[in-house]
Amino acid sequence: FTFAATFLSLSVGGVIPYFSNIFKGNPKAFLIVNFNSLVLMLILLTLLCFLLTAALFLITPSWFGNIEIMYLIAAAMSLPFFVWISTNDFLFAILGEIKKQNLIGFYIKTIYLTGSFLLVFFFRINLLGFIILYSCFNLLQLGAEFFFLVKSVQPQKKIQYDFIKSVLKRAFFLHFVSVASLLNASFSLLVLNYYSTNDLKDVGNLNYA
Repeated sequence: FTFAATFLSLSVGGVIPYFSNIFKGNPKAFLIVNFNSLVLMLILLTLLCFLLTAALFLITPSWFGNIEIMYLIAAAMSLPFFVWISTNDFLFAILGEIKKQNLIGFYIKTIYLTGSFLLVFFFRINLLGFIILYSCFNLLQLGAEFFFLVKSVQPQKKIQYDFIKSVLKRAFFLHFVSVASLLNASFSLLVLNYYSTNDLKDVGNLNYA
């Protein structure tokens, strides 16, 4: 799902600093005018991820191996977060609130790591429960960051469709670099996955490392 989100998020976040720099006004004014337009784009891209992933599963389920659908649904709950993190860093950066973003991430991830450690090693929750827990904390972080930005920016409700068109046009050309970087980083994992016919633990350990 992280692979799908990277492919289909279209690198929107990467072009936000450009549009912020050419905007006639300060970065906060840029977000006041365009924040809801950016959010609409991310929502549409998330829906695209859901639809294309579901279509791929229905047409060629072999791509997902022998993973049961309940695990896929639990993991798919994180898709909004995976799309969001392609953009959130840029939003906090141009607003000058990186410290606040780090604090949000620190507290939520600390609670997640502590809670998941206790639930897995002491209460023995199953894999499905762990994936649901993981997705819920991802959505919690998305929600916390989103509401902080909304409170800080107080954006106007009007959607700037010309802005959306311009962002998607520029992001499309930048997206080739993002996809190439993802493929380069994932190539070793794909090779290990190809040769590890019986036990995929080595692939997981390398990915974690």
